Amino acid sequence: MAETDIQNQKLILLYMLKQVPEITSEEWLRWAIESLYFDYFSFMQTKEELKKDHLLFESKRKNEKRNDTSGAPVERCDLTPEGETILQQLLPNLAPSIRSYLYEEGKKRKKTERENDSVLSSYSPDANGKYQVSLLFHEAGSPVMDITLSAPDEKHAKEICRHWKESTADIYVKILALLENNENAL
Repeated sequence: MAETDIQNQKLILLYMLKQVPEITSEEWLRWAIESLYFDYFSFMQTKEELKKDHLLFESKRKNEKRNDTSGAPVERCDLTPEGETILQQLLPNLAPSIRSYLYEEGKKRKKTERENDSVLSSYSPDANGKYQVSLLFHEAGSPVMDITLSAPDEKHAKEICRHWKESTADIYVKILALLENNENAL
């Protein structure tokens, strides 16, 4: 790969981070591949080079509420001050069509990140051999619904979390109707 291609890829990844601060590692990878500027291997190589050059950092945040598919807290990525400086200096070298695409796509991704952060679920084993499941739905930073329940095993805990993420609005409306003693709740 030509040196200018590598530089452009680094610049593209830095600009993505600028557009969506604190993006999860998984979402950043997905975006990079969907953009068609990267495949998995070029993304990983470029990301590692940026980390090595101290232009970005990737970490699990204290009090992280979102979990990855394995149940561990997600890792989030951000520009370092050095990365911000390099981006400001070199951004004019990035083709306007690429900047425009990344800017527009960044707005969509920010909205998706906010939505993903408003519906959270996690589970963990408890002392009784069961699994404690936590389900959270919040808007504008305020909890709307926070449910903790027990599942008999990990399989059921995963299924509850999956269903919560897929059907939060429906579940929320049904629970409210049941609590209000509405006979048409189900």
